[in-house]
Amino acid sequence: MIGIDVSPLVLERRRGVARGLRLLLEGLARIERAVPVALMAPRPFEPDTLPTLDGVIVADPAARDARNFRRALPALVRRHGLTAFVAPWLAAPRLSVPVTVLVHELPFVRHGAIEGRLRALRQRVWLRRHAREGTTRFVVPSDATRRDLCALRPDLAERVTVIPHGFDPSPWRAARQAPATPPYAVVVGTGKGAAGARKKGIDLLPEIERRLGTRLGVRVLGDDDVPDAEVRTTVAAAHVLLYPSRSEGFGFPPLEAMAAGVPVVTTTAGSIPEVVGDAALCVAPGDAGALADAALEAAFDEDTRTRLIDAGATRADAFPRETAAQAWMDLWIGVEAMP
Repeated sequence: MIGIDVSPLVLERRRGVARGLRLLLEGLARIERAVPVALMAPRPFEPDTLPTLDGVIVADPAARDARNFRRALPALVRRHGLTAFVAPWLAAPRLSVPVTVLVHELPFVRHGAIEGRLRALRQRVWLRRHAREGTTRFVVPSDATRRDLCALRPDLAERVTVIPHGFDPSPWRAARQAPATPPYAVVVGTGKGAAGARKKGIDLLPEIERRLGTRLGVRVLGDDDVPDAEVRTTVAAAHVLLYPSRSEGFGFPPLEAMAAGVPVVTTTAGSIPEVVGDAALCVAPGDAGALADAALEAAFDEDTRTRLIDAGATRADAFPRETAAQAWMDLWIGVEAMP
């Protein structure tokens, strides 16, 4: 049985890693599983909030945080006879079974300590430890993240598999509606602290808003516990999604907006071009003027709006949950067959 650490879904459900993990579980629930899969959670959760697949293993006593849960995992793996383990971040414990680590992104490889020096140092340390252990495999959601990981650690290249996250456009299509009046651009995701905000391009908003003037307002949805229905309604009523990130390992908000019939303006940073294809206006990261100009074009030029909305509707279907889940299942079958 494979054990998946679902602590991001219990502790930080609005983060990108949590979104990808939830969609993976939904995909696994929709395919025939050649290997049973159990969820491993730091504490109990409402049973209807996640697909429980082939069982749920909860820390006893309940873990206070991710670090506390990580310390409990070796005993849980032994007690429940797991044959492999999936960690949703680099901070994975030493275990007696093969470990597969999901590496969402490594922005410091291209940008230095954009999320803080301590975080960058910790990521380097964890990668070094996994490299020494020799059996850890890595899954990344984009070619951009694979390039970063291999640039930092070329010795790990043969252990890296690219599996793009799955995406379900149906709830976003159900939220589709006419654009609101007065018109606004919506920004989704603010990162953690000042460093996270800079990575997300939030520091550009004052200049962008100055350039937009009274023609287009800006609404920002942070990473806090905004109800999903409110997020979908706010995105669907926007004239344009503005996604000014300087780094992304995947990036769900552009796909969400596309499914809701909202044009997308974003950057060429990291994985974003892989995700949006030709269904968005993309400009250089950090260029507030270009972002503002593109937002006005996407919001008010009818030819551009029509093209982006039509292309976005197709692009939102490009990442089926089942495809991602089957790729993970194929990887696990190979891991279980390892001597």
